[in-house]
Amino acid sequence: MAPRLFGFIDSYSLMLFLGVALAVAVFEIYFRIHLRENRRIFYLELCVGIALILGIAGAYLMQNLYNFVENPASFTWSWSLTFYGGALFGAGGFLLTYFLYSRKKYPGSIWLVLRIFPACICGAHALGRIGCFLEGCCYGKPTDAWYGVQFATTATKVIPTNLFEAMFLFVLFGLFLFLAFRYDSDFSVSTYMMAYGAFRFAIEFFRDDHRGAWIPGLTPSQFWSILLFVGGVGLLIFFLIRRKRALTYGSEE
Repeated sequence: MAPRLFGFIDSYSLMLFLGVALAVAVFEIYFRIHLRENRRIFYLELCVGIALILGIAGAYLMQNLYNFVENPASFTWSWSLTFYGGALFGAGGFLLTYFLYSRKKYPGSIWLVLRIFPACICGAHALGRIGCFLEGCCYGKPTDAWYGVQFATTATKVIPTNLFEAMFLFVLFGLFLFLAFRYDSDFSVSTYMMAYGAFRFAIEFFRDDHRGAWIPGLTPSQFWSILLFVGGVGLLIFFLIRRKRALTYGSEE
């Protein structure tokens, strides 16, 4: 649609930057409201910063892994990103940093992060999908429907799956902001994992941008969506058991 804003600004890079900035801002505001110790905030900021760096690196690496597995002979490095690679490496980076540096000093801090994390990831991801829409990537299959869009990169009108996903993520962003700031909900992470896992699995049937084929019958994103959904169910059960024990035996911290 508009891969270059004002003729020289890469729209996808701009939206990616704004998405990261939004996530960091929401984290910072939430930490400042709920914490009083600057050193504790610093340790959490360190965990989040490392997670962001590793997440971006993972988004590049995972897409190139898809490309290599599919056709090693013709593999060349690609600067395309894949969301699940970023999420996997980012979450791993955060957990590793937290358990190595922050857990002993500030036990329980991880629950604070998990309450606001879904809002941050949904807001950043939604802006990233707006970037995809402007760039003309991550689109859907050809369609003659009224909602079809013709990008500069497509020969016909296609389903704007990037825009539909952005709208879905903005709804989740608002929901998880409300749950975090109003209720300090422990169930946001499991809800996010199940909601996005189910949505992404379904929308993959309408997408038409090839991202590798290494699992018969499934796109790479559908494979990760299944794992995300199952993980969300498991986490929901864990939180329910944790809450029940807290109500039975007292404080859960």
